[in-house]
Amino acid sequence: MDEIEIIRVSGGHLINIIEALAKEIWTEHYTQIIGKPQVDYMLNKFQSMAAISCQIQEEGLLYYLLKKNSDDYIGYMAIMPKKDTSELFLSKLYVKHAQRHKGYAKKGHAVYRRFSKANASW
Repeated sequence: MDEIEIIRVSGGHLINIIEALAKEIWTEHYTQIIGKPQVDYMLNKFQSMAAISCQIQEEGLLYYLLKKNSDDYIGYMAIMPKKDTSELFLSKLYVKHAQRHKGYAKKGHAVYRRFSKANASW
């Protein structure tokens, strides 16, 4: 398995990369389940540049990109710290179809676990 780099997203072009990944992953996986109109709605409502920017800036979500081989973005994840309750919620963890079953999501989940332990008391 190739090593992956996990990159914190704060804005700009990295949000564009997440938006493109979301479109690819959601369209491939969810269209057959919920149909194209619902996928398009969900992407626009929750995974567009504007929606992701709002989630980062106003809702406190922490987005991360999963990057393989220094130039291939293979997925993304988002963590939601709930400071008022000391809880941590793994909001999103998506990996491209061709990269599934290779342990990459497990590495993303390990970041979530480390973040959870490091921030056990807000």
